[in-house]
Amino acid sequence: MDGLAMAMEDAHICPRREHNPLAPSRPEVLHCYGVDFLANKEVLEIFAEWKPQQVEWLDDSSCNVILESEAYAQKAIQELAAEANEPWTRTRPLSAGSKDAKKGKAKRGGLKEFCLQLRIATEADRKDPGHSGHTDSIYYAHVKEQQAQQKQELELRRMKKRQRQMTPRRHQDQDPGKSVQTAQSSGDVPTDVALPQAGNEIAAKEAPGLQQEKSSGPAPSILSARLTSCGLLDPLLFMRASSKTQGGPAEKEKPEKAEPSDLKAMMKRAEAEYAAVLPGAKGAAKGDRGRPQRPGREAGKGRGRGRDSTPGRPGGQQRGKKRRPVEQEPRPVSEAAPPQRKAELFPEIESFLRKNGVRYRRYVLQRSFRSIKYAQQEAAKTRAMAQKQGKPDEAKAKAQSNSPWEEYMKANASFISHGIFMQTVAWKVDGRRVLSVVPHSQMTDTEKLAKAVQKPLSAVQQCKLKDISQETGFPVFVCPPFGYPPDADGRPPLLLVDSSVTELKRPLLFDCGCTGLCLTVSEFLRSTRAVCVEGLAQPMPNQSQAMPEKLILPCSGVASPATPEPAPEPAPVAGEGDAMVA
Repeated sequence: MDGLAMAMEDAHICPRREHNPLAPSRPEVLHCYGVDFLANKEVLEIFAEWKPQQVEWLDDSSCNVILESEAYAQKAIQELAAEANEPWTRTRPLSAGSKDAKKGKAKRGGLKEFCLQLRIATEADRKDPGHSGHTDSIYYAHVKEQQAQQKQELELRRMKKRQRQMTPRRHQDQDPGKSVQTAQSSGDVPTDVALPQAGNEIAAKEAPGLQQEKSSGPAPSILSARLTSCGLLDPLLFMRASSKTQGGPAEKEKPEKAEPSDLKAMMKRAEAEYAAVLPGAKGAAKGDRGRPQRPGREAGKGRGRGRDSTPGRPGGQQRGKKRRPVEQEPRPVSEAAPPQRKAELFPEIESFLRKNGVRYRRYVLQRSFRSIKYAQQEAAKTRAMAQKQGKPDEAKAKAQSNSPWEEYMKANASFISHGIFMQTVAWKVDGRRVLSVVPHSQMTDTEKLAKAVQKPLSAVQQCKLKDISQETGFPVFVCPPFGYPPDADGRPPLLLVDSSVTELKRPLLFDCGCTGLCLTVSEFLRSTRAVCVEGLAQPMPNQSQAMPEKLILPCSGVASPATPEPAPEPAPVAGEGDAMVA
């Protein structure tokens, strides 16, 4: 028994979650390890005597079973225990699954035997952040494979059943003379015919009167008796007799030419009909395709259906609708038209996504934040020049009412509607680059960030736009959460994410210049290995409804709207610049 139990505990998909004595306990919850390839109903079936309420799945090998009370949890451990080794309790060999009610045996893949390891659950027994059962679990792939195998076996059984139903049952007689005796009793074969001898040859002994019968009328065929024994009919019965043989004695006196109704003539006539019906048969006449013409009807051109020569195309034939006139032909596309924009990413980001196998969707942004910001800076310079010259500025009120972020949200509303827009802020902590990812409607709490990296608050410094552009090579206002090169010590940047992100059901959206990325929460946490920090994001100050300029720009650093960063180039065309990264 011990050897069987140890063998059942050897191989598991996921490692065991060790007990954390510092975490608060949950006395009415049992933590179970070793539930590989068990379904939810099978786990409830094991603990059915102790009133289970719910099953919390942690991974492929561990789960929490919530019972009705603490007493039921203790009772379940005592009754299922084989031996105790604090804090874990190993159970005796258990079984779960369905059996075949007719045969009393376990169905294939139904009944399972295993051993569990139980202990009282704690608050630390939670699912890993970003773990998704349908994408990260092996159980669902195993179930799909099992269902496909069962479906294949069912189709195989149905095919064999159809073959048995379609195959005719062959009638085999052990005594070949029995069929001849049956034919003699029915009158098909004369009684003077001898039974078959060895070698399956029939010797017929004819009486003197039998030859006279054969000359006067059709004689019974020995072949018909053999065909009747096999359940078949004699084909000579279906031959049409001549009018001479069907007539009476008076008709025999009239000398008439006999019709060619013998078997050879009928075969020739059948071959002629076969050659006339099938065009590819031997001896068939070569004719035009289509239905045969009735006598007196000649084939000619159709009329009224536009199938004659097409106007504008001399000698051309058309099948179908009439061709439109030449003046209505579509004009060719101008060669000077701009090509269609492609959703291209930076090489660093593209390499990161390909290396980690990230599943994502990319979108082309209508306007980048960089182009909007620089366009407003150029408009501000134009207004300043107009004020010096004393010219009225008509667009002054409109330009002051719309901030760059509002223009960005309005231009890329279709992209933002696909999920939750996120912003990334870059920090420097004792020479180590740290990135914080929070929703765009919130800001990063620096105290929580300093506590997460275990450094004093004075050591946390927010990066400037120029520093980010010089270190990473990304354009200004671009701060993605991935694709950063390692620092001088070879360390990758530390990525911190607010813990509320794990509860989001919609995908995350990131701005990577002129291209936007959309990926799920589990895919983002898996590929970036981000650390979830509780309370990292805090709400914006309610000083005004509009978002402050320095909070609107991710990674805006200490740059203020009063002293914007100078543009390294003239104001770029909308869509060619790179935007701030959410």
